[in-house]
Amino acid sequence: MSPSAINFWKKRNKNNKSAIDTILTKAGFDKNQERNEDGTWGSGNVSLQSFEDSIRENKFETAGVYDEDGNLILEKKGDESSVAFTKDEMKLMMEKGVIFTHNHPGGSSFSKADVIAFNRLGLREIRAVSENGLTHSLKLGNRTEYILANGISNEKINDLFTTASTWAELKTDQIWENRPNNVSDEWVKKLNYMLHHETMLYFTNMPELKGYYIYNKFKD
Repeated sequence: MSPSAINFWKKRNKNNKSAIDTILTKAGFDKNQERNEDGTWGSGNVSLQSFEDSIRENKFETAGVYDEDGNLILEKKGDESSVAFTKDEMKLMMEKGVIFTHNHPGGSSFSKADVIAFNRLGLREIRAVSENGLTHSLKLGNRTEYILANGISNEKINDLFTTASTWAELKTDQIWENRPNNVSDEWVKKLNYMLHHETMLYFTNMPELKGYYIYNKFKD
């Protein structure tokens, strides 16, 4: 997290030391958690799953931000590859945002911009869903106390992600060199997906970040 994000975390959790460990269940990540009559968790107004299902097949990006009580506090539409936020919206996410979810029309994993935003805003989790049914998740790992005490600059995140992308490209370049004679658009799309996924695997397993992030993908 950036220094400003760390300060927000400390302020938000100064009277509740267990808050960092419980936010995900409050927002509906415990499948066994009892829901409200309308299907939401906690005092949430739109469940995370319902929101993600509503944007998963969009051809443009849409983002949603949840607070620690499971409330959808911000919804914003963007274009085919990004969502732009105002200064007030950024402030709201830094002060109250816990989970940031959005769709990726191309089906790929997180971009460098996604990871830097996650680090800058002090979120607990960022998610990317797509029409192929996959959900990508990046959470803070088990080094939360270290994160709060030290943090990692956006510049460092940028450098490490660039390095990870370079390593991933070496792997996908080998696949491209042995490509079939008739390359379909779907084949190229899968290769691009692999590039993004491998980048995230390299990135989150770097020695400097071991235990800092938890990256996962799953199919609902």
